[in-house]
This record gives sequence, C-alpha cells and structure tokens, in this order.
Amino acid sequence: MPVTQNLQTIGQRRGRKSTLMPPWSPTPPARSPTLPAARPTRPPKRRAPRLLPWLALLLVTLPVANASETVRVGVFGLFHPVELGVQATFGSTLIVEAGPARFTVADAGAIRLRVSGSKIECDIGGTAVNPKKVLLRASGSRSPFRLSVPGKIDRLYQGELEVLPSNRALRAIVVMDVETAVASAVAAESRASASLEALKAQAVASRSFLLASRGRHQEFDLCDTTHCQFLKQPPPADSPAAEAARTTRGLVLRYRNSIVPAMFFAACGGKTFALQDVGMRPGNYPFRSVECPICARKPKRWQRRIARVDAEPLLASGLSELARISLVRKLGWNAVPSNAYSVDSDGDTVSLRGRGAGHGVGLCQRGAAGLAAQGMSFTEILRHYFPDTTLEVAR
Repeated sequence: MPVTQNLQTIGQRRGRKSTLMPPWSPTPPARSPTLPAARPTRPPKRRAPRLLPWLALLLVTLPVANASETVRVGVFGLFHPVELGVQATFGSTLIVEAGPARFTVADAGAIRLRVSGSKIECDIGGTAVNPKKVLLRASGSRSPFRLSVPGKIDRLYQGELEVLPSNRALRAIVVMDVETAVASAVAAESRASASLEALKAQAVASRSFLLASRGRHQEFDLCDTTHCQFLKQPPPADSPAAEAARTTRGLVLRYRNSIVPAMFFAACGGKTFALQDVGMRPGNYPFRSVECPICARKPKRWQRRIARVDAEPLLASGLSELARISLVRKLGWNAVPSNAYSVDSDGDTVSLRGRGAGHGVGLCQRGAAGLAAQGMSFTEILRHYFPDTTLEVAR
C-alpha cells in the first residue's frame, strides 16, 4: 500500500473548522502525518517549522515509483518533417535497427532519414537502406542522442527513438522514462523566476497529466506541444526543474482512486475556471473554480481588436476553449490570450478586453509562483488549485 497524504483533511486537529471528507475519499493511514492548512496571508516563518518535519518524513517513507515506466512522446510534429537527422553524442554509441538490418554509429556519427512513400530512405554512414520503420537507442541508458529537423530545430533526447512514415512526412516518437519527461516538461512549462516549491507543484501536475492522459494520439501517448504538454530536451541534472522532478518522484494527484489529468496554464484573471465554464466536458475530476489571490491583486491584462467575421464563433458560443483555440489557430496564438474577457462590438470589428493567459482550468502557474514566494509549500499549492484530491505515489 502506498503512503497516502489526504490534502482535504489538513488542519482538522488544530481546532479550526474542518472540511468533512466525502464518503468516497481514500482514508490516509493512521500514522500518516498531515500538513498545516493553507493560509496565503500567514508569514512563511510561522509555517516552515511545521512543514519541514512532515516533508522529510514523506521523502523517507514513500515507496519509490517504478523507475522503468516509460511514455511515448511524439516530437517535432508541428514541422511535418520529410527529413530527420540523428547524431550520436561524443563517447556514446547509437544502435540502429532499420528493418532486418542492424548498425552501430559512434562518436558523433550521423544518420539521415527521409520519407519515401511508405518507406524511409536511410543513410547510415554511407550505407543506404529502405525500411518501413527505424528504431534507435543509445548504448547507455542515460546517453543522449541529438535529433533534428535540418535547418529548423534540433534537441537532445534520452530514451529510444522510433521513426515511421506518416502522411508523406516522418513521425518521430521518443520513448522516454516518465521522470525524464516530467523534468523536461517542468523546464519547458515553468516561469523562469519560479521558486522550487512552485516547480515541485508543476512537477506533480505534469506527472499526473502524463500518466492520466496516455493514448491521446493514435501512435503515441502525448505530443510535445501545448495540445498535450509542452516538452523540450531534458534539463541539466543540477537544474531547478530536474531537482523538482527528483524530489517529487512518483507523486501524483488522485481523485476517487484515479489519477487526475492535472491541467495547468500560464495566468488567470483572479479566479480559475471550472471545465463547464469554458465548454469542456467533465472528466474523472471536477475541476473547480478557485480564487487566485496573486492574479486578483495584479492581473495580466490584454486588449485585442478582431474583425467581426472572425469573432463570430466566440460571439455565438460564449466562453469556449474550443472556439478560442479555433480562432487562434487561424489568427495566431496570441490573438485571444485567455478565456477571461469581455466583448464590445464596434461595427465590423469586435474589441476584447481580458485578463490572464491560457485556458484557465487547473493550476495557475503565475499564481503558484506567487504563493510559493509567500512561503506556501508545493502540497499547499496543489491543495489550493486541486481541492478534494489526495497526493500519492503512482502505482
């Protein structure tokens, strides 16, 4: 049985008014320690002495998550590449399976892959083969390889690479360790100024989303864009993002015994949205609207003017993430930054005045960074934005 920390019952033993657990909530073990209740206005120095002993105990007693668990991530899909380059790093060897043929490429050796109908043209050290699929891995489990779309983008990855022809382009899939994916997502998604506690909250949210959202695409689990979760190359081992993933290893949010697909976004307008507020269908967790004191005090404001003909989907549907995404795909990703806006019609144009950035459901990254700066722990931040959840080790 994993050690479970129920985030809803915190504070009940201090004489404060408690929040009753619903009958379906998992009950924590009898000796499971509890965190102090979240009070954003309380000075950090009054909370820290109570938090640190529990956090140390959590890290000692929680079982280690399955280190071999992997996730399939589709990368570079936005480029629809017809050609890919793969290169070994110095001191490492790439093992390449191209159909029945097997090759090794060492010490910065390069491979060129190009789509050719239902097959792949492979140039491997001057040897040409035409398989239907290419599999590649580094000889060492932690050895990276460099993947590129020539002239456009290149990144280092850890894991195994699978390349398939797909719709006159190449489909690149990196099979990576879940914790590597979490660290990569935290580095790509988080604010540069965020403290470690905010990054740890992001790590738990990212891990929860990764594990709960497998199979979003037909050939792989998730993509590396904001459609699923923005993900770049793994950060350095001594980086804050890597530390956040390492110190929360395996931890996920659960609701009614299911992992929560924890959504997150850049900034709200002072209050997050419930799923139904923005036209999203409810899932296994009822994302609730919660106050965000950081964004409420100093919201990120924006204004846009849009041709009425383009704005019709927004006007017809009201607040709708689907309508917003359809519009920004047409006009640009910053055309309508968030779902928190008001509309004024002016002849053939529409004026939008809004606050925040992103869909507005789940964890507000700007708010989390602000709460962490005030002294809140990552568990308190998660409890604030994801009420009624429990914090557990994935199993």
